[in-house]
Amino acid sequence: MRKSVLGALVAVMMIVPGAQAEERKGLVVDMPVFAADGIKIGRVLDVSMTDGRIEQIRVSTSATRGFGERIVTFPQPAFTIKGDMVLNPDLSAEESQALPSDASENHGLRHTKHR
Repeated sequence: MRKSVLGALVAVMMIVPGAQAEERKGLVVDMPVFAADGIKIGRVLDVSMTDGRIEQIRVSTSATRGFGERIVTFPQPAFTIKGDMVLNPDLSAEESQALPSDASENHGLRHTKHR
């Protein structure tokens, strides 16, 4: 029964019109994000929504011992919102650290050459 209640909560959080969607978006921002192996990989920085649905989340991750903070984007359905946390059920913490950084982390600049 608990699983069905969590599933209903996720559905409600993902399909909410107008101002309620913005309120839900605010609740997701700053949630901790955990990998499939139960290790915390970061915190939600931002949520992108379309028609009241969460399309993707941007997560601030840090490497071992807190060094090497990066921003990684997880599209839906790569994550699940469970209570007061976000779970990435398909990737371990190590696999999450291997993901490429979000382009916006560098203000949209990639491979800029200095002259």
